[in-house]
Amino acid sequence: MKILIAEDDPNSLILLESILLSRDYDVLTARDGAEAWALLQNETPDLIISDILMPGIDGFELCRKIRGDSRLAKTPIIIYSATYIEARDEQLAIAAGANRFVLKPIEANHMIKVVAEVLSEAEAGHAATSSVEVSLHELDSMHINVLQNKLQNKVHLLSEKNIALQAQQEILQLALDTSGMAAFEWFAEKDLFFGDERLNLMLHGSHTPLRVSHHNLIANTHEDDRDALESAFQRLIQTSAPVFLRFRYIRANKTITTLEMHAKRHASSKTNEPLHIIGTMTDTNAASIAPSSHQQSDIDYARQHDPLTGLPNRSYFSDRMDQFIEAAQQSDLGFSIMMLDLDNFKLINDSLGHASGDKLIQSIGDRIQSSLGHNHIVARLGGDEFAVILPDTTNGKSAEEQARLLLVAISHPIRLADEQFTITTSIGISHYPENGSDRYSLLTAADTAMYEAKSLRGNRVCSYESEMASRSSERLMIEQGLKRALEHNQLELHYQPKVSLNSGQITGVEALVRWRHPERGLIQPDRFISVAEENGLIVQIGRWVLRKACSEPLLRQAIDEHGTRMTIAVNVSVRQFTQDNFVEFLRATLSELRMPPEYLQLEITESTLQVLEHSRQVLDEIRALGVSIAIDDFGTGYSSFSVLKHLPIDILKVDRSFVKDLPGNLNDVAIVNGIIGLGRTLGMSVVAEGVETVEQLNILREARCDEFQGYYFSKPLPIKALEHLLSNQETSTT
Repeated sequence: MKILIAEDDPNSLILLESILLSRDYDVLTARDGAEAWALLQNETPDLIISDILMPGIDGFELCRKIRGDSRLAKTPIIIYSATYIEARDEQLAIAAGANRFVLKPIEANHMIKVVAEVLSEAEAGHAATSSVEVSLHELDSMHINVLQNKLQNKVHLLSEKNIALQAQQEILQLALDTSGMAAFEWFAEKDLFFGDERLNLMLHGSHTPLRVSHHNLIANTHEDDRDALESAFQRLIQTSAPVFLRFRYIRANKTITTLEMHAKRHASSKTNEPLHIIGTMTDTNAASIAPSSHQQSDIDYARQHDPLTGLPNRSYFSDRMDQFIEAAQQSDLGFSIMMLDLDNFKLINDSLGHASGDKLIQSIGDRIQSSLGHNHIVARLGGDEFAVILPDTTNGKSAEEQARLLLVAISHPIRLADEQFTITTSIGISHYPENGSDRYSLLTAADTAMYEAKSLRGNRVCSYESEMASRSSERLMIEQGLKRALEHNQLELHYQPKVSLNSGQITGVEALVRWRHPERGLIQPDRFISVAEENGLIVQIGRWVLRKACSEPLLRQAIDEHGTRMTIAVNVSVRQFTQDNFVEFLRATLSELRMPPEYLQLEITESTLQVLEHSRQVLDEIRALGVSIAIDDFGTGYSSFSVLKHLPIDILKVDRSFVKDLPGNLNDVAIVNGIIGLGRTLGMSVVAEGVETVEQLNILREARCDEFQGYYFSKPLPIKALEHLLSNQETSTT
């Protein structure tokens, strides 16, 4: 399905585009109504989503143009806006031919639901109908009145903002006058360096504004300090982090003064705006300076900042946290701490190399800073871990709201090694003073919440709750006990049957690992697999599962003696796939255990495709062995049609989250039908997970799904119980 978005706000456009791409829609984007209309002359999308207030052709006019075009007239339209919403906005949108009117901001799941409903209605032939009967003249009048009202509101809002801006400028000027600072701007691409009167007076004794090249500034800098100043300017170009430098400057009268420069890149929402540096200079009134002072300023900067991203480091972040706590103790305001850890970063770093990993870290640092703005303290604590201090109030948004926006910003595709990747993150939040009154307590709480998010498969936000502390203790127990579990043979396999929807016969089993703890009893995988993935033990566990499943006598008997097409599916983590010797290990295991490769299926998650898309050779080698490959939990990740089309995938497994609300949830019905149709189009088998009712089974049968598994037929069984089930099936069919 192809969807066109007409939106002039870049942040809203990125957010909406990310939501739609996550569900594998093909997305076209236009920055205003005119660009959208131009695109529509050559494109016929399945759905159009448009903002209202855009330059040139607004959303209402675009809607009317589409409805007046015979080729496009039946195309469904969603009007999506937050600009001075009034009842007449929705009335006009519907009267102009829109199918839906949606308010910003909107939750991703709700937007996906609205999109699915509108597309489903359009497919069923339900055209947009207006409950507001108006003539063409009345429609024109409504349109003009709405736009005039919006323009008045816009002018009023801009007037208020202008007054506030003037007040801020006066405050800033007062601060500069009081401090003796001078302000400057540097447009790096054209090398234009502008300074105010105070800066020219400071440098040259003139009361006129300064306009020179930055090279003029360097030329008059003391020769021992020139390299440091040039290096500072280069840092300003390469990173968004602030730069501080103390250097000696030689005036025209040959006197030497010492200047302190504070500068940073100007944050702009316009991606095509030239690089713009802003900063201040302060004359310290020193006649001379020790030769090593510029070196000391570099040392001070390096001590407090991360060399890769230019962001503050852990030491700087800790100092600022203490300052925030001290200030909060003297006021009624609190603040929040946000801890971020990238999901599966090590896999990208290992598969593409450290240069790509460094580029990714730099990009994520920039995205966090750009998304949150420069009123926050954003730091890189090390590795792929970032932290943020958020004041009590930030544009009226809670810490949780800002974190959810940050998830979207980070998950926007990034280009690495000439390919696009989607990276996600896990975010934990703690609040002062609710979750702690000192730095250690707040960081521990945020870190605990972040690990909670990771344990829930990542790409989510969790705020600290007291119950998480006990789960954190359990996590520590699991981390310490997993190695002993491997050494003392405490792991075991349970097997869930897969059943043919045509014959009703068992066609295979999925091997699922369990931990038989000597004191805690049977521990389910959702409590220890995520921990194993993070500490690397998942590789050893995965190898044990593969060997155990392939050597199980009962399953081998079903294959060897009865000639049954009894496939064994084994889940393989992305860490295993990215091991250099994984294919060799697989080949050796099949050979040693004399396992016919055609009876083995390897299941990988959708997120694994982000790495394996760039490692097709591994998949091709697995297929060459005769082993089939399945995508598990399909529909929950970011895989696309193009990825599936070009990778050697045999089976799609519909995630249980889409099955559990069948048949009542029409969106899930449409999604399941779409996945099954996609699988059939690509020549893949489709297996539905989590089937628990006959109604769900009937929907899947009507959609021509191939196989299913779930509690409706059988829960995962120990090997003895599976033997009994297979014996009963064999008896019933003879």
